[in-house]
Amino acid sequence: MTQIAGRVDTLRAMAWQLIIGSAPLALLAYWTKSGSAIIWSWPFVVALLTLSVYTFLTPVFGLVMGAAFFSEQIPPIAFIGVDKQSV
Repeated sequence: MTQIAGRVDTLRAMAWQLIIGSAPLALLAYWTKSGSAIIWSWPFVVALLTLSVYTFLTPVFGLVMGAAFFSEQIPPIAFIGVDKQSV
């Protein structure tokens, strides 16, 4: 994977990954849909808003997991980036 990293456009690779990954999900949703399965209530909306708060911690989790499981070195500039992203 690292051998072809310099030859492949990152944006194009990400776009194809999302397109190819979403096609089976779209077909499955089309074949199995049965009206609206979501019941929009205040507890449901609050749960969605609470869940989205944790998405801002994704870069922090990525840094911690990389250091813990893959022995990656975390440069000090990474903490500045995480701090700026979470504000």
